[in-house]
Amino acid sequence: MRYRISTLHIQEKNNEHDVFRAFADANDRDKINGLINAGLVKTGTLVLMERDIDFFTGFENDSGNVPGIVAFDRFGDDASDTARIELYEADNCGLNEYLDANREGFAIGTSEATIREELSYKNAAIYVLRLDKKIVSSVTVWDHDDETVATENIFTLPKYRNRHFMTRVLATALANAKARGIKKARLTVYSENDGAVRIYQKLGYTITKHIIEFGEDTGLK
Repeated sequence: MRYRISTLHIQEKNNEHDVFRAFADANDRDKINGLINAGLVKTGTLVLMERDIDFFTGFENDSGNVPGIVAFDRFGDDASDTARIELYEADNCGLNEYLDANREGFAIGTSEATIREELSYKNAAIYVLRLDKKIVSSVTVWDHDDETVATENIFTLPKYRNRHFMTRVLATALANAKARGIKKARLTVYSENDGAVRIYQKLGYTITKHIIEFGEDTGLK
């Protein structure tokens, strides 16, 4: 399997810069040696995780149906307790609302340049779950190939975790991917992030491959 060489746009506090990245299968010694000989250094190890989306065990909404593009779930008697799953569309403020939520959900957020690059991929979309008039959970998807959808940037704000919001928003994205004939979902996560790996395993993903990440030696630690 080939992995794309990319440029990651990093935002650290008030500083933004581009970081060159390349990936190799952990078992592909020839490619690994080639990247090292090209002057790149190992910057991390990721795991590729995949799941079949022909089943949705635990993904059904309160009515027993898999949610569609827009779904509503009641979390109380008051209208303010209603959560809405929807496709995110940039308004006059651009992606600011989403980026603020992304940064809060990840601590170090994904930059606008990276998100816009991802949105340029085939059938890319950002699904968000809104509650209390703000984005509290989200997943970004795009077609990796004709049968597989990438599911990345999965997060829930710390205050709203352990309420199955991630499960609900992911279910919506996968239901719509399935309707387009997609059979599998995939994601990548750094191997040392044990908590995230366990969460994705509970969501039906299994580890299928280890990937070595390489980048330029910037001298930064």
